[in-house]
Amino acid sequence: MDLKNIRVILFDWGNTLMQDFGFCGSMYQWPKIFVYEDVPKTLEYLAANYVLGVATNANDSGAGAVRKALDRGGIGKFIGPIYSSGEVGFQKPQPEFFGHILKDLGLQEEAVCMVGDSFVNDVVPALGIQSFWLNRRGEEIRQGHGYTTIKSLDELMKHF
Repeated sequence: MDLKNIRVILFDWGNTLMQDFGFCGSMYQWPKIFVYEDVPKTLEYLAANYVLGVATNANDSGAGAVRKALDRGGIGKFIGPIYSSGEVGFQKPQPEFFGHILKDLGLQEEAVCMVGDSFVNDVVPALGIQSFWLNRRGEEIRQGHGYTTIKSLDELMKHF
């Protein structure tokens, strides 16, 4: 994978940065939240050289609510733009979701990277955007090009 032109790294939110416990309503209001242990140090490392953003299908949370949850988890300071499907008007895996993000950022596909736990929603539809599949659950590895499989988020530090 050629990452030399990457300027923005987008992260899925639920089960990538923070655990989705499945409570109703916005995560920042949940009785408990959990930021995966490998997230803070990885985001801090990457934020030194890249713009970091969130691209999420969170139905109960717009960008403001996502920001509140990230802040509650102590990782909001590393995240710039937040794209929520409810505000974008499309959901992952619809190509229009990523198309909207690229247009908003004013960047071509080769300047953006996507990291997420859903192979179907985060990796496959990314419109030529290089992707990392965060396979925390040890699912069967799929073969293909344009993406790399990682088992923990801190593995990103050896790629960037």
